[in-house]
Amino acid sequence: MPKYLIHMGICGFGNQMLGFKEACIIAKHTNRIIVEPIFIPHGTIRNECKDYYKFSDIFDMDCFFSVMKCVNIQEISHIKINNVYNIRCLREKNLTDSYYNSQKNYYNIPSNVKFNKINKQYIKSYDDFDELKNIDDDVLVLLGTFNNIILSNCYKNGCLNEKCTLNKCFIEDYNNIVQCINFNTNIETIANNNLKYINTDINNLCVFHMRVLDLCKNKSFEYSYNNYNEKAVYNSICSYLKQIGKENLIENIFLIAPPQYETINNLQILNTDLVRRIDDNKFTHDKFILSLVELFISEKAKILITSPTNTPNVVKQHTRSSFTLQTKNMRDLSKKYIHDINISNIYNTVMNKTLFIYRITGRGLLSEINILILAIYYCNKNNFDLKIELDERSGLDGRLYFQYGFEKYFNLNSKYNKNNNYTKTIICGGFGKSHDDPTRLEFLKIRRTHIDFHTAVKFRKLLTLTPYILDLIKKQIVNLKLPESYVFMHIRRGDKLKCEAKFIGFDKFITKHIQVNKSIKNIFIASDDYNTIIESNKYLTDNKLDYKIYHNINTNNKGHNTHYRLIYKQYFTENEFVNFMLELEIARLSNHVYCTYTSNVGRYIALLLEDLTKITSLDSETWFSG
Repeated sequence: MPKYLIHMGICGFGNQMLGFKEACIIAKHTNRIIVEPIFIPHGTIRNECKDYYKFSDIFDMDCFFSVMKCVNIQEISHIKINNVYNIRCLREKNLTDSYYNSQKNYYNIPSNVKFNKINKQYIKSYDDFDELKNIDDDVLVLLGTFNNIILSNCYKNGCLNEKCTLNKCFIEDYNNIVQCINFNTNIETIANNNLKYINTDINNLCVFHMRVLDLCKNKSFEYSYNNYNEKAVYNSICSYLKQIGKENLIENIFLIAPPQYETINNLQILNTDLVRRIDDNKFTHDKFILSLVELFISEKAKILITSPTNTPNVVKQHTRSSFTLQTKNMRDLSKKYIHDINISNIYNTVMNKTLFIYRITGRGLLSEINILILAIYYCNKNNFDLKIELDERSGLDGRLYFQYGFEKYFNLNSKYNKNNNYTKTIICGGFGKSHDDPTRLEFLKIRRTHIDFHTAVKFRKLLTLTPYILDLIKKQIVNLKLPESYVFMHIRRGDKLKCEAKFIGFDKFITKHIQVNKSIKNIFIASDDYNTIIESNKYLTDNKLDYKIYHNINTNNKGHNTHYRLIYKQYFTENEFVNFMLELEIARLSNHVYCTYTSNVGRYIALLLEDLTKITSLDSETWFSG
């Protein structure tokens, strides 16, 4: 004869739903059939709703049957219930008694039933089911199941603390049950009909769930909602949507919140046309159904922004928001909604945000870029927003390379938003007015922030050439008609040799190549001095070496002099910039690179290659950042 399990839930709908999913896991591992549950409306709306709602009133039973065996209470009405088993601790007796009294008549529980206490309150492994398995009742009535099957190792299921790990024992069971609980066509129809009133597309919404206090009448917004500022909450959502490229959703922010939120004192934004919401005046169903319709909308929305806690006035290390937990689980399992986020992860970035301005000067182009990569890392580490400016002071002119603006040449993956209210601004540049200038001191702090190669590669990828520049480079590479296999040599001349590096002739480069990979006969040379090509060809001829030289150097190039170009404001032309970046791309595509690590160009090429085995330095053997 089959045995059955009745789940008698407690607290609000989210907690009752979580408890039911846990009861389904218990039913599976105790070889019982789950009885269709009912849900009791939250205390704040109970007087405006029906006494209870059956699972089948809300959810698609066929979908649920695909995973779980289930019967309704009428199918087992002939079986007498002798015991009720309370799975919660004794201090919660008043809570469980209240919800028991609300459900006992529906489940036909007699007045003389015996109450028992389950000793094993938390079930963390399969062995922990033994006590429940040993109960011989034909119908096992579990009162208060909720947070008893340990899904999160912190013992708070659905915990939002990212440091908390999951208990792998029951995750597969839980996920299977999550995926078979879908709203039925009745809820879907009500949702679609009500969205028509506000001319809203369910698939083009950013839903914000705002879990306020149960009792918030005439209270301030800060008191009612996590000590958050209402304007900052709205601005943080708008800033986030801009940051992820979904600015069009700002006009489609859809608020779901308990009805009592409207009684908060002095609301100024979240009760206006800046946000969308179901029109209560045109919603003909009760408030419990309204809350389920809101959950259905949340499931289908493009982005879901959740609240950090069920207890908005208490700060806890481990917390969850139960109302949207099933929705969040469904969306996470689909792996489609990559932009879903918790408001706490974006709110603080608006309220306590530092703007870090990095000023590009006229030092060497790759010197600036390598230090900028350090600045990107530095800002990421300290949660600063990074903004790029060009230093326009005499002799420091950052327009030397970027006369049309930095953004024409590079894309920077930055969180900077001009609409943010930054509480602090830090300006960083390589040359200050004096040795104790804070601008220069911040620059020196960055220069001392050395990072390992793989970290530098990661942050280099946040700085990319614009599609416009990339397109020009691709066209020029085709015109060069490079061979399929070649090596790349970067041979620096010009002002680099005056104070930063020793002269290293082509003879040293070709000797190193012969040692490393002499079979490749094609060599592309990048240099700022055409004499390097003359020198190289002469050496190959004199030593009867069978190698072919490729280059992209103008015969008029006699070595780069940054200081001279700054004084006479000889800004890089677009073509000069593209040619420089072209040579870096040629290096990236080569079979091997020979360079010097004392040169910023050599160290940057290593980041493009992402593999130190494909590059050989003829001076410093060790790659370093900055």
